[in-house]
Amino acid sequence: MHSLWAYEKFCFQLDLLEYQKLILRIKDVCTALGLSRSTVYRLVEAGDFPAPVKLSRRAVGWNEAQIHHWVNTRNNAADTYRHECDKNK
Repeated sequence: MHSLWAYEKFCFQLDLLEYQKLILRIKDVCTALGLSRSTVYRLVEAGDFPAPVKLSRRAVGWNEAQIHHWVNTRNNAADTYRHECDKNK
């Protein structure tokens, strides 16, 4: 009985760790992207960056998958631009 409870508690803790990985706070977003806080919020306001999700009354975070998708689309756009420039030479 005790081992079942310990296993369930362990699984719950793993679920929490997995969930925490899905939400990035502004400091983590800025560090990962090399952007300032004001730049991130300016991009959000312009609709060029994923909007944060409200975590509590005074806290917001960003969905990690949306940030990865944004980075990948930026990389793809840069690759396409470089490819087009190379064709025009």
